[in-house]
Amino acid sequence: MGLKSIIKQNRVSEVAFDEKFGVFFQLEFLHKSELQKITALYTKKAINPHTRQMEDDLDFEKMKKVIFERCVKGWKGMTYRWLATKVPLDLSSVNPDEEYPFSQENLAELVEIMYGLDSWIFDSIKDAANFQDEIEKAEIKN
Repeated sequence: MGLKSIIKQNRVSEVAFDEKFGVFFQLEFLHKSELQKITALYTKKAINPHTRQMEDDLDFEKMKKVIFERCVKGWKGMTYRWLATKVPLDLSSVNPDEEYPFSQENLAELVEIMYGLDSWIFDSIKDAANFQDEIEKAEIKN
């Protein structure tokens, strides 16, 4: 039996971003082959003006947008009060305990202003351990 025949497809899990405060992201695992395809779509050859050699030029922003749209399905527990611990917010204009609504636009805005979020998402969607059931985790430990 080949390994490819038993690989799970479209695996979505809740992954803790800040477990202490109950902030979770619903993420979909990104297989290596899918990442390579997406990267290839946004990589082109360009001449480096300094070396005058052809080099790969990756449009990282477009690639990031496609990956986030594909892999980030939502979040929970992301209140304005919690967000104020990550970025300076004026909480007088919102209910601090209300959740910041998920949308791709809100995700893009949050990634732009919050340090480390994009790196965490990239790392998390490639870590298979985030996408195992509790039963699977127990079986692997034994």
